[in-house]
Amino acid sequence: TATPFRLERMEISRTKRLTRDEITALAGVKPGDPLLRLDLRNMADRLEKNPWIETLKIRRRLPSTISIEITEREPVAVINMGYLYYLDKKGDIFKPLTGGDRLDFPVVTGITAEDLEKDPAGAKEMLLSALGIMDQLRGGTVFGLEDISEIHVGKGYGITLFTARGGIPVKLGSGEYAAKLERFSRIYKELVDKMAALEYIDLNYSDKIVLKKAG
Repeated sequence: TATPFRLERMEISRTKRLTRDEITALAGVKPGDPLLRLDLRNMADRLEKNPWIETLKIRRRLPSTISIEITEREPVAVINMGYLYYLDKKGDIFKPLTGGDRLDFPVVTGITAEDLEKDPAGAKEMLLSALGIMDQLRGGTVFGLEDISEIHVGKGYGITLFTARGGIPVKLGSGEYAAKLERFSRIYKELVDKMAALEYIDLNYSDKIVLKKAG
């Protein structure tokens, strides 16, 4: 029997990472396919296997169109667990980095694949703490996100930042991050030129900042 409705147009929402050709190939459809026989569930399953795709809506529009709306994940950090992975703003690890992926994100360390397996809730909480600190640093005018190279999440001790200049550990400990960073930003300008002489900076006190000189 003749099928009157055939696929002529694919409307695809604007995307940053995925190209139109990649999306079409993932969907597995081509012009001329019978529109009413297309399995939209199967198309969605194929598309959702791509780690960049966060949300997806597929609609059939008679007489000749398929509409695909995609929201892509946005990486906000890279997590190093032996391999490098992208982390999104919800604290979800969503994609191993491959050739061509951008590396210019803060690096989160200290969480292992074993931590994720044994204590997923605890690991997620630590990742969200690291992302919260990144948000605070993003708003920093004196000491900001560009001033750090790494956020280390330690189970016993809490969080340690490493400065982009010289890789000096800045120990934040656990909790009250905003207050600690605010105190630190007040003296950071004076410290910048003296960083090389420091072994570490400890902010994990309510009333002082400890500067440990190297050597």
